Amino acid sequence: MIMTEVLYICLWYKDKKRTWSGTAWSLRQAMEPYLQVQDLALSDPLYRKILRRLQRKKGLNPGPVLRDRLRLSGRYAAWRHRHRTDEKMPVFQFGGWPSGAHLASYLYQDLSIPAILWLQREDPVGYRYCEYDQVPQKTLERRAARQLEQYRQSEGVFTMSRWLSEFLIRECGLPREKVHAVGGGINVDAAGIRPGSKEGRRILFVGRNFVRKGGPLVVQAFTILRKKYLWSAELYLAGAKESDIRDALRERQIRVEEADWQKIHLLGDLGSEKLTDYYNLCDVFCMPSYFEAYGLVFAEALTYGLPCIGRDKFAMSEFIEDGCTGRLISGEDAEELALDLWEVLQDPKYREEVERRREWYLREYSWDKVAQRICSVMEKNERDKDQYRSAGV
Repeated sequence: MIMTEVLYICLWYKDKKRTWSGTAWSLRQAMEPYLQVQDLALSDPLYRKILRRLQRKKGLNPGPVLRDRLRLSGRYAAWRHRHRTDEKMPVFQFGGWPSGAHLASYLYQDLSIPAILWLQREDPVGYRYCEYDQVPQKTLERRAARQLEQYRQSEGVFTMSRWLSEFLIRECGLPREKVHAVGGGINVDAAGIRPGSKEGRRILFVGRNFVRKGGPLVVQAFTILRKKYLWSAELYLAGAKESDIRDALRERQIRVEEADWQKIHLLGDLGSEKLTDYYNLCDVFCMPSYFEAYGLVFAEALTYGLPCIGRDKFAMSEFIEDGCTGRLISGEDAEELALDLWEVLQDPKYREEVERRREWYLREYSWDKVAQRICSVMEKNERDKDQYRSAGV
């Protein structure tokens, strides 16, 4: 019998719709037309209470290490699983937690701890910005070992990016038939896209973590762009606080003239509805991030018709076709980035190609498409198991 039910496990926030920036809830909703989805909601009031209290205290940030220690234990999750569900029901786990019993039949992740350890060895810059550099080494190694065991015991591992799926196959030795790159979805309302004529001079950057996302390099390149190529250019910085932006520029001794500041719009942390206005206003999206587990913001920008400039690392090349829908950089040369910005702004081929692909972006990066890919794999596995059982294997 083909599977019709699945148990969905996630460590939910109090407001489920905000968990993992809305991705966990969006995927769960997208799976419902294809499967009967039951929830095993894992939450610990004491954990939340302690975390909130520490965050309220000035200067105290729990950070990854404390979160690691305060998360639910695998024994608690296993107890909930045994006492509240049919153990034979396939289990779909969104994300992961540090100490977990091997509950999941299937996992869905944008990053893995073995990949973090690989970055530590092979890409020190990426590792420095991945926000795991404060986690004790032994903790990382312990978590990596647990995660590898969980991968081996699972029936399938779903990844957002092809980058991560190839890593798990190449570096962790997982069978290719077990690992599936299914992508991630965006919540873009096509009715909000206003493709009207643009002026070819406005650049958008989005990122709360201004330094990790490559913000200082973008600002430096922008000042060169205005000086050498396009005096009327404007830069819109969304997500980061003004104090963080100015501190980061000061620490790196990046000088910004007053005339340039007048063309830099500090938008702060915007809601998705307000950000839509700037996607529609701007001409190019630029975010040369040093570390990006996936990068759905590129999919959003492309859907709104913005050619993108990113870094040729991680999954960014999965969104951006270099020389066609944007540019991929590899170094730290602000002069080269300024030239790339000028090229993408003044050459209409980039915008025209991105706009031509809009319908494809809307389909490819929809949660419905992701859910279809996941459910097709799960149902195939269930059919295969039924055949084995029927054959007496």
